[in-house]
Amino acid sequence: MRVNRTEGAPRLETLDLSETWTVLKQVSTPSIDPRAIGDFDEALKPFVQFRHRAQHGELYEDPETALLMIEQVFARFLSVARAFAPDWAERLFARDEQIESKLKGLERRIDAGWQVLIDYLRGRDKLVLQLVAYVQRAQSSETVSVLLGERRNEQSESMLAKTDLPLTSTTGLFGTLLTKQQVDDRDQIRRTRDRSSADASAKGPQEFLYPMGLVPAPPRERKLLPLEPGGLHVPATHAWLTLRLAAKTPPHLLLSAILEDFRVDFADANARDGVASGTLRCAVNKGTTTPESVKIAGTAHLTWEGVQESHEESPGRTFRSVEMDVALSVDEARDA
Repeated sequence: MRVNRTEGAPRLETLDLSETWTVLKQVSTPSIDPRAIGDFDEALKPFVQFRHRAQHGELYEDPETALLMIEQVFARFLSVARAFAPDWAERLFARDEQIESKLKGLERRIDAGWQVLIDYLRGRDKLVLQLVAYVQRAQSSETVSVLLGERRNEQSESMLAKTDLPLTSTTGLFGTLLTKQQVDDRDQIRRTRDRSSADASAKGPQEFLYPMGLVPAPPRERKLLPLEPGGLHVPATHAWLTLRLAAKTPPHLLLSAILEDFRVDFADANARDGVASGTLRCAVNKGTTTPESVKIAGTAHLTWEGVQESHEESPGRTFRSVEMDVALSVDEARDA
């Protein structure tokens, strides 16, 4: 509980989940590996965002992804609970003697999923994913929002991640704000430089529920000239993967990972293909000999630029989508 004295008579307020965890870290000094705290932090952030969007009816994840997101919190709960509130943890386990075993099972399941991926990649060299990154920047904002997900083609593989980056993590293209007129002018430049894209560019926009708001939908299967160099860098964020492993029973694999040093770069303003790269690290590491990282490498191409004009309740926004064809492979060099 806390006392709110900002307006009127003081009143008691209940701390929410995120605030409770923040206060607990400030008032407790348990003997626990800082990495365990960091892993719980990383798992809790998307869960809190998910709960907030659920309260507002803004859910985009499928049930399997939502369930995995919750499991990631519980998979890290046991070590944190024993360190920060051991008496409370013991009382909890005494009420239901299966809880501790179930939490341990969640931990093992996550490690097992990572081992399955490593073994699979070693047996076939690499696994190809088709992804899309949605990037938006609002007027007067010094942050850029990035949502990484699957393409809209009913594919069975995906990698989901969401993060907000400081503007300094972008260069050129990805930090540029546009007006409606500038979008039209850039489309005209692209049509002039490549007449073959005229038909696709001339199609009127359609409305669809974009993951970050209702905006014009990008036409499918376009490779746009970026018109200016640019780069995007995600230092680290949590990611959830849904993979289909050919010739495996069962074929579906769900797991979480830490996405590190993820980059999308367009070095040439007049070349459609850019570069996508990064690293996936095991979210839960128990000190085994299993390699902790998987390399991501492939190509990227800009598929859309659009704007949402400002109005009384919302600032103007510039949107971009980038499609990527990337391969996952065991990063032997990093793990050596």
